[in-house]
Amino acid sequence: MPYLHLRISDGVTVEQQRQLIDVIMSNTASILGKKSALTVITVDVIPQSQWVIGGQVLSDDLVSFYLDIKITEGTNTKQEKSYYVHNTFEKIANILSDISPVSYIVIDSIPADSWGYAGQTQEFRYIQSNQHIKDKL
Repeated sequence: MPYLHLRISDGVTVEQQRQLIDVIMSNTASILGKKSALTVITVDVIPQSQWVIGGQVLSDDLVSFYLDIKITEGTNTKQEKSYYVHNTFEKIANILSDISPVSYIVIDSIPADSWGYAGQTQEFRYIQSNQHIKDKL
């Protein structure tokens, strides 16, 4: 049930946005093992004039992005997260020409009792799914 928010500088075509969403969705499922049916991706396109790196407005010949992904704490290893960041950045760079190296992917690991969907926290879902084990003890 990850929530992903992609912010990308202006200058990216609608087709490139579609490709970025496809890569992010695919990597989130295949590398992090998240269910696509529960994955939400939002995209914001930020004007170049409002994208500032090192005190300078992003030049017209570059694009940049910031991907923020929220997952449940403890559901992925350091190696999985590291590979996700590396592989996703590489695939995004292949879609976008002239990408600024000052583009970020941030994985926020949120405690299971602090978020959920459909009115139930992840911790509640975990406890419910393991109730049969407790009943056998």
